[in-house]
Amino acid sequence: MYDGKIGWYLRNLSCEIVRNIDARLMPKGVNSVQSRILGFLYHKEQKSEIVCQRDIETEIHTRASSVSSVLDTLEKSELINREQDASNARIKLIKLTPKGRQIAVECKEVIDDLHEEMLKDFTNDDYEVFEGFINRCIENIKNDN
Repeated sequence: MYDGKIGWYLRNLSCEIVRNIDARLMPKGVNSVQSRILGFLYHKEQKSEIVCQRDIETEIHTRASSVSSVLDTLEKSELINREQDASNARIKLIKLTPKGRQIAVECKEVIDDLHEEMLKDFTNDDYEVFEGFINRCIENIKNDN
């Protein structure tokens, strides 16, 4: 039954998704990692929640130095601003600029289109079963650590 390749299949799917998203976002001047951060900031902004770099690190499961580098690029592209927290000078709040907000919306549309295309032949039941399997795999790995 199990051929030992599930990790390979999941990695291959992940790589294809990232490659496809990057190709679709290239005309907008962002990549999949940048769009993920912009989307996170947009989502938090809609809920009137403040965001600092550590929140982003936790959300995308990435080291501080890597997130800092991506934030530098987003700031140079005028998609985000970093502002000092009034209550703690060591914390920089990360906020979308109007341009960043617009790109975040466009990125979401691109990703939604890809998801729809990727799952076009799936029934609702197929999707629910697939999602259940993926979530169980994630939980099994988390529980083993």
